[in-house]
Parts: sequence; structure tokens; C-alpha cells
Amino acid sequence: MKKYHLPLLLIGFAFASSALAQTLFVPARYSDEVAVIDTSTNQVVTQIPVGTFPIRIAMTPNRLKAFVSNGTSASISVLDTVARTNTATIPVSRVPGESAITPDGNRLFVLHQHGTGIPNQCPVEVIDTATNQIITTVIIPGHWAKEILFTPDGRFAYIANFSNDTVDVIDTTTYGVTSIPVGDGPRRLCMSATGDRVYVTNYNGGSVSVINTATQQLIATIPVGLSPEGIGITPNGQEVYAGNLRTDNVSVINTATLTVVATIPTGDRPQRVVFSNDGSEAFVTNAGTSNNVSVINTATHAVINTIPVGDNPFVMLVNPNGTKVYVTNSADTTISVIDIPSLTVSATIPDVGSAPFDLAFGPSGAPTPTASPTPSPTPTPTATPTATPGPIQLTGRAIRIQGMNISRLGWRGATSANVDVYRDGNVIATTPNDGAYDDSTGTSGQVSFMYQVCEAGTETCSNTVTLDFGP
Repeated sequence: MKKYHLPLLLIGFAFASSALAQTLFVPARYSDEVAVIDTSTNQVVTQIPVGTFPIRIAMTPNRLKAFVSNGTSASISVLDTVARTNTATIPVSRVPGESAITPDGNRLFVLHQHGTGIPNQCPVEVIDTATNQIITTVIIPGHWAKEILFTPDGRFAYIANFSNDTVDVIDTTTYGVTSIPVGDGPRRLCMSATGDRVYVTNYNGGSVSVINTATQQLIATIPVGLSPEGIGITPNGQEVYAGNLRTDNVSVINTATLTVVATIPTGDRPQRVVFSNDGSEAFVTNAGTSNNVSVINTATHAVINTIPVGDNPFVMLVNPNGTKVYVTNSADTTISVIDIPSLTVSATIPDVGSAPFDLAFGPSGAPTPTASPTPSPTPTPTATPTATPGPIQLTGRAIRIQGMNISRLGWRGATSANVDVYRDGNVIATTPNDGAYDDSTGTSGQVSFMYQVCEAGTETCSNTVTLDFGP
């Protein structure tokens, strides 16, 4: 764990200024830590060790407790955000990913990008946030769930089920499941402020589906660009923005007519969309070679600025007072801070950890004296400054040979003699651990596959890699 030291004369000042500062918690996938950032100074004040490949973070409404999904250690780390410590580890099923906490703060729902091992079964754990105990495990169809949102009253949870081409609805009182067929490869969700509609991007289908939450029925499927992923609704609820990764543009949908009213060119692979608090500007991360953020005037549907950031910008979060946008640069070790009034990068926060991925705001103020960042009494895991070995790191490339789709995989970090290769949650091969494997998918044309590599016969696995084959 990295430690940061302030000169003695500055300690009193730093503590006083931190009392009003918002903290920002950032999981770093290859560092197996969560960085805590003081947003008044844009400095990392501590890094909290968690499980392997921390990929997502969910914060309770009071911001006093955070839950981190550890993608390759099949666990959830529980953080005390005031003391800034890891207080518990909850074992869960393989490859936990997205999670969300009910509006009352009492329960955490954990999705998985892997099935139970039984065909067409994917677990959703429900965890009591007070006791850190699993209350129940709800089974939904398929093997790869992507995002979860709750209705404002917390009665229903909506889940984008990528592998089943459905949006699954869990009744949070009875834990019953209703599956609503949508387009091909539902990826991400947004919901109207009143909770009456859910919008879902269909990544493989090139469309956005619209669900009436009162009837839990599909009411429209709207064609957009290729491979839509990120989606957001303007604060006034009048428009929905969908980022189309493979056509490098954003589709704007009028929520009254449910038609596309504008298509806005952006940078390479627009991925996520957030809005300024007043709704006048949309911010879009361009996660491909552009490495920038497009700023769109929502009144004119025109790009008014393009802001260079770090490598592979991904998740964005607007601070509570609406003055800054924080951007994870998921292929380096930094966070970019965009000043909204000037539309410029006001700071680049270094040393966040390798591959920062998600963001969540914690409480304001410095930790209590008993939780001050003094050396841990058991510092063994962080005794040396050299990085400890991380999880298996997987890369991939989509190629086409004689018209057939071939997934060319490469990895490092595995130690067993053989590895298991997973495609879309199922083992397709056990192969020597030589760092390379070509998957002849038997397909042609436009399709997407998700891959993982695991130590043979174990649950020690790599990151997930999605390969997209064009038409």
C-alpha cells in the first residue's frame, strides 16, 4: 500500500481543509486496492487493500460504507469509509461485477459475469448491508448480467441480462423474477427520474429498448448506431443519449416521441455519458484511440469542446456541487478532473493505482483520530515497495481468416501448467499455459464474445475481455 507523508508544518492545515472536502473512492484493478482521494487537494491520501481485480464499488446512501466487487477472487470487500479500512470480506459466486444498494441502504444486490455452473443460471446475491450476511441468492437466466438499477421506491430491481437478451426484474419483496425480452445483448440501463421508464442499450442489436415499469412491458425498440453501450437521460427527462462504440457517435432520443432526433459525431468509441447538473452539457468519454472527452451542448446537439484526458477514459462522475467531472483513465494510473465552468482539465491525479475503473464519492472530512493514516500494526502485505503479482492479465484481438471470426488471446501471470479458456462463461478449452490461444469461434459476421482465462480447475481467473467482430 502506498503511503503519503505531509511536512509537519502543513499537517494542521491539511486536516482543517479536509474537514470540508469530499472524498473519492477509486478501485484500481491491477493494484488490488481502492484509492481514497481528497478532492480539495486532488491527492491520494491512502490506498485500501482489497481482493484481486477490484472492478466495481457501491456506496451506501449515507456514504459511510462501501462494497467493492473483486472480479477474480469471488468476494466483496466491505470498507469503512470514515476509518478508510477494509472491515470484512464476503465470499460470493464467481466473477462479481456490477452491484447496487437499495434506496433505503439496507441491501446490496450483486451481479455476476459468470453462471453458477448449471446451464442458464446466473446468481444475484442479496446482502444485508448492516450484518454483511447473504440474505438470499436470486437466480436469473443466462450467465452474464451487466447492470442493475432500482426504481425510486426500491420495490423493483432492473437488470440488463446481456447473455439472455432480456431485462430481468426482481421484486425486492418476494424475490420473484420477471424477464422482459428486449434486443440483442442488453448492456446498460438508465431510468427516468420518476421511475416510470427504463431505457436499455442493446449492444449487439444496435438499438435502445424502452420499458414501461408500471406494466413491465416493452413499449418501443429504437434503432441507433452500432454497438451502443453507455446511456443517460437528461435531468429534465426530455432526451436520452446513447453512445455508439462502433460508429463513433451519440444518438439522441426524444422521450416523448421515442425517436432519434440527432446523431452527434464524437471521438473513437464513445462509451459513457453523464450530464452537468443543470443539463446544459453532456460529457462523453471516448475510450478508443482518441483518449478524450467530448462535451455536447444539449440545446444545439453540437460538440462544443473536446478535452484531452488520460489513456482509455471510462467511468465519469460529477461531484455533488456540480463543478467538476472526475474521469477514470482505465489504462493508466490517473484520474482526470474536468472543471465544468471552463471545460478544461484542472488537475490530473497521479498514483491512483494501476487501471482505475470505477468511482464513488465518500463522506466529507478527515478520518477520526483513531483512524488516522498511521502505519498498520500488521504491515506485512505492504512491507516492500515492489508490486506484488497481480491477477492473470488477458488481452485479445478480433481477427478474420477466410471470412471466419477468430479470437486471438494472450495472457500473462498464470502459474499452472494448463489454463481453462472461457467464452461467454463456458469452458471451451483446457490448453497449455504458453500465453497464447486462438479460438476458432465457428462464426462469421457481426458478433461479440466475452473471454476469461483461469488457472486450470480453479477460480483464479483473469480480467474479462470482450471482442467485437464487425459486419
